[in-house]
Amino acid sequence: MRDFEFRLFATEIIGHPRCTECSTFMWLSIIEPADKPDHDLRLFECPRCQHAMRVKVRYR
Repeated sequence: MRDFEFRLFATEIIGHPRCTECSTFMWLSIIEPADKPDHDLRLFECPRCQHAMRVKVRYR
């Protein structure tokens, strides 16, 4: 599993990232608090190859 960090603006649509292993659209499976204020940790999982990606998102 790889960790990524993104800044999310209120006007952006949260999409499904593509899997880095097989290019299938990944699904959001878990949202949990991050270690920084105004951040979430989001876990995306690939339904095809079960690859997982954790993303740190600033939401404010």
